[in-house]
Amino acid sequence: MAYTREERVSLHKKQETKQVISGQPVITELAENVPVVRSTPDGVAIFVRFNNKMYKTALTVVEV
Repeated sequence: MAYTREERVSLHKKQETKQVISGQPVITELAENVPVVRSTPDGVAIFVRFNNKMYKTALTVVEV
């Protein structure tokens, strides 16, 4: 079975990593539907802009 060009290119790409930035973002810093990981005084959180509103999900520590 032959791969399409997009499939061949995706096989050779490295996985993208998220950068953890300090501080809570303002809504103008966020792109629509693109999650951003931030380190806040409350802990690590994921922020996303959706329909011009900012949403936040706090992450919890998992002991292994």
